[in-house]
Amino acid sequence: MDKPTLLRDVTLLLELAAPLMLGALAATMNKRFVFPRLRSRLGPWLNELVSSPANRLVSFFYVAVLLGLAVFCHPSNATEALAWLHAHPELLPVQPTPFLLQATFHGATFFCAYQLTVLPMAPSTREDREAG
Repeated sequence: MDKPTLLRDVTLLLELAAPLMLGALAATMNKRFVFPRLRSRLGPWLNELVSSPANRLVSFFYVAVLLGLAVFCHPSNATEALAWLHAHPELLPVQPTPFLLQATFHGATFFCAYQLTVLPMAPSTREDREAG
């Protein structure tokens, strides 16, 4: 493998991994520091709401939509996506550009990792013991 090919492959890997890692890091920090304060201020009903099956279902739907958007806007699909968006100009209020697709791809991967990290789970027995 020659140097330009290796550099291109590493760049492509970082292009995908950077927003995923940043999203997971931001969600971990929020889950560790912000969410406990919100739960303590808003009361126990918030825990029931956050860990409800309906909230989990909506979270999975949100992740699926974000993954679809990330695949649609991925640089390997950029020409087809731009052609489709130009064929349907009423969908976007702005003119689609390659930069807009790239920014949308990075945003979708960031929020997908964020949402997967803060995915609501049922309270564990350890958390129940600490609360009671």
